[in-house]
Amino acid sequence: MPAYDLGSELPAGPLAAVVEQLWRPALATGDVRLVTGDDPEQSPGDEQWHTVEAYRAVPSVAHARLLVPEGSRRLAAAAVGNYRALLTTGAHARRTALTVGSWAGLPLVSERVALQARRGVDACTPVTTLRTLLGEPDLHAAMRVNLNTNRKATLQLLDSTGHPLGLAKFAWEPLSVEGVRREAAALRDLATSVRVARVPALRALGEHHDRPVVVAAPLPTDVRGDGPRRRPPTAVEIHDLLPLTRRAPARQLAMCRALANRLHALAEAHPQDATVGAARALLTDALASEVELPAAHRWHGDFTPWNAARDGTGTLWVWDWETSELDAPAGMDALHWAIGVRQETHGDRWDGAVVLKAQADAAPVLRALGISRAAWPTLTAIHVAALAERVLAHALGDGGWQESWMLRPQLDDMVRVTRQHLHSTSESS
Repeated sequence: MPAYDLGSELPAGPLAAVVEQLWRPALATGDVRLVTGDDPEQSPGDEQWHTVEAYRAVPSVAHARLLVPEGSRRLAAAAVGNYRALLTTGAHARRTALTVGSWAGLPLVSERVALQARRGVDACTPVTTLRTLLGEPDLHAAMRVNLNTNRKATLQLLDSTGHPLGLAKFAWEPLSVEGVRREAAALRDLATSVRVARVPALRALGEHHDRPVVVAAPLPTDVRGDGPRRRPPTAVEIHDLLPLTRRAPARQLAMCRALANRLHALAEAHPQDATVGAARALLTDALASEVELPAAHRWHGDFTPWNAARDGTGTLWVWDWETSELDAPAGMDALHWAIGVRQETHGDRWDGAVVLKAQADAAPVLRALGISRAAWPTLTAIHVAALAERVLAHALGDGGWQESWMLRPQLDDMVRVTRQHLHSTSESS
């Protein structure tokens, strides 16, 4: 039964991502170790340790995609089955099969993964932190193993009966620290302002080994991901979530100034990177425009069909506010949604063509928000510059370029086409 700590070679593959994003601080204390495998035979000294968190790695440690908490049939079924209506058709079918098997008592195709603490030590692991933070002693966590560039540990929280308790996000490096704090601020702000749409309530904001962790209340159990796909967000719902506050040139908006500062910092850190230079030039050109844009109190930042759902009453729920910023040009979320729809329905990739198609697709919402057609190229340029900064911050940091999100040639094409569009429309007007 292999046991690991930070002084030994950690398991390779997907489980290494969980260690990096979630378990490393606890392992670094020397009072917590990671144990994998189902071999019940103890090694010398094992009696000094006891299990504080235990999971089944589905389908295996080497190819883990889910970590399901050990416990009753009901807990296992809920861990894999709750909110499966949010998944794509194929993923929904796989989760349904796992859920039915768990309820029937069939063993999951899985291997055991456990965090163990030294006896007599009050170990601080993610689950013990959450139990204390929420005052929920009967709390378990399930998690999807996140290998994406924009990665962080996200835990579905349940009690022993499978009842949902919320969703927790743990920060582990500077970008995720900022994201967790942004999400908490957005949920706190939106809790008292939305009237038509809904967002999860903020349950808690705390710390785990000196890094922030945010817990959102659970979504209604009847939410369906295909709801917004069949009935997209209306201009009324978007205005409710992201109300308009004033009109001003883009350079006067706080979000645009902050974006310019972040791109400036990237350019200073990577002075020879042509993509950074192009993204910065695109934003500079957009902010030189005298066109007044309607400003939203905030923008979501990642407003997509997979971050929204409708419940049984048809009410729109929106989550994942970690890229939200205050005082932003209205309409960027409509552009982002249109790109997401094209990616889902047509398989479009990030490039210049999809940006221009999305601008046309979002036209009804842009008009409803009072954004003149003359302002669309400026708005699109700011949106693309914001996406470029986000991708570059990850790619040039710890994340690297990943095909599952966006590669450098795609980003270069997106920035180039958008800048050409901005200049061609300004010259013709």
